[in-house]
Amino acid sequence: MRVTSLTGHNFPILNSLQVSVERGTLSLIVCAYACTQDVAVPPLYYTAGAQSVVYAVRGSARLQVVDNIGAAVFDGELRRGQLLVVPEFFVVLTEAGKDGVEYIAFKNDASPVTSRIAGPIAPGIMNSYTINVV
Repeated sequence: MRVTSLTGHNFPILNSLQVSVERGTLSLIVCAYACTQDVAVPPLYYTAGAQSVVYAVRGSARLQVVDNIGAAVFDGELRRGQLLVVPEFFVVLTEAGKDGVEYIAFKNDASPVTSRIAGPIAPGIMNSYTINVV
């Protein structure tokens, strides 16, 4: 997954407009261990301080959007040329289609905070933990 954000911090004119833009790509990866098929890295995140309008530029992705009490509000596919509006604090799970997905997200805040709940971990992080078996 690769994400590039343009916010009020690195482009000050966006502060007066109160918007930010995010461009991302998500593609399929091949499992290195016990997987029998190609799977996508499923990022799970939410955005604080802004609603998002997500536009699929290329490819497709399956998205699940859950509100703040855990009820699913969207569970479907976002295809090239389609828009999806995601309210603030709603959790989004994204899984790329077979050709991956490229998207642009417009947010109504110049400095939104996007927090990843789950997803890929850098290899060095897992190696730094000491596991003791009792």
